[in-house]
This record gives sequence, structure tokens and C-alpha cells, in this order.
Amino acid sequence: MACSLPYTVEKIQTHVQIQCDKDDAARQEAIMGITTLLEQAMVAKEDPMKYYAECKTFRQKDMLRLRKFLDDEA
Repeated sequence: MACSLPYTVEKIQTHVQIQCDKDDAARQEAIMGITTLLEQAMVAKEDPMKYYAECKTFRQKDMLRLRKFLDDEA
């Protein structure tokens, strides 16, 4: 007695490969999104440090306190 399957092995393999490709693409997109967020966070952290370094109105004690705060946040 022959078993009638609605799908052949090749069709199933093709479907699995397509699904794997979709999953890989989604992972790659997520990794790229995280990379972008990390780059933005690094720039956001560097900007205040640069502005505080350029500012001459802060006393030395306040500058050290600000620098310590920014380093602790990193």
C-alpha cells in the first residue's frame, strides 16, 4: 500500500531552506539595528564630554566631578 503524502521531500526541504533564509535575514536586520543603536549611544556619550572639555566657565573641581559622573555612566 502506497502512502500518499501531500508534499515531497524536495518541497519540504525547499520550504525549510526558505524559512531559514527568512530567519537569517531577520537576525541580520536585528544585529544591524543594535549596531546602529550602539553607535548612536557612543556619539551621545562623546558629545557631552567634548562640550564639557571645551567649557571654561566650570571650576576645576566641578569639571572633575562631571568627568567622574560621565565615566561612571559608561
